[in-house]
Amino acid sequence: MGKGGPPGLRLETAVRTQIEFQQSSLDDLLAPDHRARQVWDYVEELDLSLLYGRVQTTVSSSGRPAIDPAILVSLWLYATLEGGGSARLLDLCARPTLLACGCWAG
Repeated sequence: MGKGGPPGLRLETAVRTQIEFQQSSLDDLLAPDHRARQVWDYVEELDLSLLYGRVQTTVSSSGRPAIDPAILVSLWLYATLEGGGSARLLDLCARPTLLACGCWAG
């Protein structure tokens, strides 16, 4: 969870050190100097309390958890820095096939 997220929210967050079935972590898929790392480090320092305040899923609510606003901000910022100003392209890259489409590994 990024800075400013109040406790009790139920979010899907980026667990960059989580081991996948492929026996590698998401962190291992990016070079140490990849721009996505700089974007993530920057977004982790932002106060996202306004965005977290709009999240309606909590640990006591039913349904699918919301995507962590820090992930969405990171994706938007990375796409913008890479020249991806199209909302349609960003939407395609934000789908569950994020890694398969190469949006982060580019």
